[in-house]
Amino acid sequence: MLAMIRTAPPQAGQVSMSMPKARFRRCAQVIAARRSASVGASAPATAAGRPPLPRLARVTRPRCRLLGVNTPWAFSGSGERSEGCRQRTSTLSACNFIGSTGGDSIKTRINILTKRLATSSPRFSALLGAYHEATDEVSKNISELTAGARNSIYDVNRKHAAAHGVDLFKVTTESSAALSTIGEPGRAMEHGNFVDALYFLVYEGSGACKRLPDPPPDFSMDVKFLRTAIRHDVSHGSTSEVRSKKIRAGETFEKFSGKKTPEECGPEEFLSAQVRILRELVSFLSDP
Repeated sequence: MLAMIRTAPPQAGQVSMSMPKARFRRCAQVIAARRSASVGASAPATAAGRPPLPRLARVTRPRCRLLGVNTPWAFSGSGERSEGCRQRTSTLSACNFIGSTGGDSIKTRINILTKRLATSSPRFSALLGAYHEATDEVSKNISELTAGARNSIYDVNRKHAAAHGVDLFKVTTESSAALSTIGEPGRAMEHGNFVDALYFLVYEGSGACKRLPDPPPDFSMDVKFLRTAIRHDVSHGSTSEVRSKKIRAGETFEKFSGKKTPEECGPEEFLSAQVRILRELVSFLSDP
């Protein structure tokens, strides 16, 4: 177990090597103890008058000092745990307390990995329904992304105002409320409010994209198409226009949720889509 006594968490190779070594040392200690106590001699050997296998003197303790033993069965001759063993065991306990190999640490890592997997692709969104702790991680991620978007808007506005005399994204009471709305973990009923807030921040906040580069970035148009599909009747116009609007709305929504329409989504899909949209928002604000 010497390989596991480190300030950093053990790697897979260290664990796979240290565990067999510990088991080997344990077997060697048990054999030595049985020899010392004359335990384990077979009946034919005893009947033949052959003595039990002797224990090699002054071998176990030097071997422990040389190779290192982190197990509670490494005792000194007086029956008390050796000082070296006691120090190594306390070090291992400290590592476990820190969380390098503890059950709580592993559980936390599983939740984080589940969250990343569920939000990386729409096809894995259902994982959030099976792992409730991962849902908590997603909610935390939404708060972090919203804070990042708020800071990015401030930085972009300062830079744009220094060059053009006006903010790129108009900051008002409504925009502050919109930033609060996009930071709330959404479900089906809140999805429309989330898209409204994005539309106000990105599209209307930039003067209907007039202060953005020409042509407008893809994300700003995605936000416009999402809101059009939710808040407007796309059935007006010629047959080709209506068909084009419906296909575009379905493709835009599928880009973030994996489904063509909001009616096909469950709570997990909405939550996962919100994270992906906010990631796109932060990326868009980093270079609008």
